[in-house]
Amino acid sequence: MNNRVAKTQLITPKHIKAAQSQDAQSTPMTRPLLQPLAKEKNLITVKPKPKPKPASVWLGLHFAQIALTSTETTRNHSDARIDLPLVVVEIQQNQSRVYRANEQAEAQGVEQGCLLNAAYVLCRNLEVIARDQAAERQQLKQYTQRVLRFTPQIVISGTDTILLEVRQSLRLFGGFKALLAQLKQHFSDVLLYIACAPVPLVAELMARNRIQKLISHRAHLQSALGVIPLHQTTISPALIHKLERCGLTCLRDIWRLPRTGLARRFGPDLLHYLDTLSGSMESPQVIFNAGHRFSAGYDFDQETETTSLLLHAAELLLQKAQQFLQIRALLCEKLNFHFVYTHRRGEIRQGQQLSVYAQQGGNTAAHFLPQLEEHLQHFVFKKAVLRIELHIDQFRLQQDSTLDLFRRTRENTQSWPMLLDILSARLGRQSVYCLLIQADHRPEKSWCKRSTGKPGSAEIKALSVYLPARPVWLLPQPLKKARASFTLLSGAERLESGWWSGDDLRREYYQGISLSGQRCWLFRDIKTRHEQWYLHGLFA
Repeated sequence: MNNRVAKTQLITPKHIKAAQSQDAQSTPMTRPLLQPLAKEKNLITVKPKPKPKPASVWLGLHFAQIALTSTETTRNHSDARIDLPLVVVEIQQNQSRVYRANEQAEAQGVEQGCLLNAAYVLCRNLEVIARDQAAERQQLKQYTQRVLRFTPQIVISGTDTILLEVRQSLRLFGGFKALLAQLKQHFSDVLLYIACAPVPLVAELMARNRIQKLISHRAHLQSALGVIPLHQTTISPALIHKLERCGLTCLRDIWRLPRTGLARRFGPDLLHYLDTLSGSMESPQVIFNAGHRFSAGYDFDQETETTSLLLHAAELLLQKAQQFLQIRALLCEKLNFHFVYTHRRGEIRQGQQLSVYAQQGGNTAAHFLPQLEEHLQHFVFKKAVLRIELHIDQFRLQQDSTLDLFRRTRENTQSWPMLLDILSARLGRQSVYCLLIQADHRPEKSWCKRSTGKPGSAEIKALSVYLPARPVWLLPQPLKKARASFTLLSGAERLESGWWSGDDLRREYYQGISLSGQRCWLFRDIKTRHEQWYLHGLFA
């Protein structure tokens, strides 16, 4: 047997298959002898291919009318937007051109990019407003805050497009169709074009050109983008002019040409752009950082001190804050309301600040509104209010508690913290607290106050020893009493503590009955020579 094993170790790879077939026909007694031969076979095995990385799923959200809806002038002309044609213009090459037009203006022939004078010829009763890119960016950031509930991977492109990476969110929202339906329902009040592709630049380009398709494979990208004109891409205008002089007007025309000829005649930048569209080259994306700070304001038409109007404005701001907190699963413990008296240009900003607290933290408008109403009942305004602002800069993560088998109602669990917050707003934060016992033998140090908003984990553990009876009612300061005015009931309990902190005490405590029949807690101060008696507490 040993000789046979030595011979099998010398077998060449050519005889491996023959040895395996012989091993399959051998008896169970001889099969283990060929195990060293199987180890030699590991030298020629092929490792399995690694699983390919799952393809990204990017959604492009293009808000086509954001230039019309974000301008403050447009909001003041709501009747004109509905009944009259309206355009947003901007200066291009020292000429006023139409940047966006509403449906009424487009129905009369006004198109994007046409001169303003030509638009006046087509439509005499045309309303014109100047483009405000800052307002567009602000409006787009508000839209970005709204889509944070779907995915944290968000990229802002320009002033009218948002890109979302939703591959990891598909299972959470029940698939692509369910996620798309919720997105459309969430933005049912605005004009929105949605496109889907595995490449973010392609999803953006399709959404901007109103190609609402779902492309899941990179091999289908060129056929979907072939109809897009070159002037609708991000290729430089000078290069587009050269391409159009050669008869190339859309992306399909470029993809038909050989790469070497394109690189030699138009430069490598064009090839890099085409490779990015086809997915063969990755393009870095800057993920939107939502941040943890909330600020919102409401302007009144005229100065006011009416509590109902202030509460209505505060409720609108709290609803925005509620959406901000719930999207991020955050709780806030402090709201800062700022009532502004003057905020015009050239004037010094004046106002008063009011803080509203939530001991356990809150993320709903209904939690803070009753407390704000309590504060406003006795809040004195120095002047009439022109603007109210809400600022939140302190947050903590929301932690859901596990419900029991019988599932207690959430209303009962939330009513107690809300009641404490309302009492704090009415009586003052320092007037509402709970009592805790702590590990100290000195009666004055054996208890402490704790705010109702602090977590229970910060509670101080009490002494784990059995002590004699203690009165619930301790006097703020011990009172000197004569020994003859009490009848002692029990033996002495000596306490000596506090020497390490400089508050040394040596006392002998007794229980006694006063002349009026009240059960008292007395001590004799043995630290002094006179041994003065003191009344320290009363039993119930």
